[in-house]
Amino acid sequence: MKRTLTALGLAVALPFTLAACGEEAAKPSKDEVSAAMDDLLAASGMSPETLEATGLSEEQFNGYRNCIVNSIYDDVSAESLQYLVDGDYESPVSKDDSDKIDSAIQTCASELGV
Repeated sequence: MKRTLTALGLAVALPFTLAACGEEAAKPSKDEVSAAMDDLLAASGMSPETLEATGLSEEQFNGYRNCIVNSIYDDVSAESLQYLVDGDYESPVSKDDSDKIDSAIQTCASELGV
């Protein structure tokens, strides 16, 4: 199961690249970020059927996703969150935001004990 969450984490982190910032965006709601995280994972091939096949329950997946969203929401720039909500995986995020996202992915996997 640890490999499954690691794969989920990579699926989340890969679309974000490192680069400079643009003008400040309005901060999307936490619900919007959560829905966008679901969309990103689905686009990365992590459907409910795929999760079930790997032994990850929907409850575990939701806990993992919520942990990531709660961890990054107040610490990642509004601009990077808006990129996620917009499905704009090509726009660059700062190294600081990228590091915070990567850290949240690893921490949440560890906290869930998988």
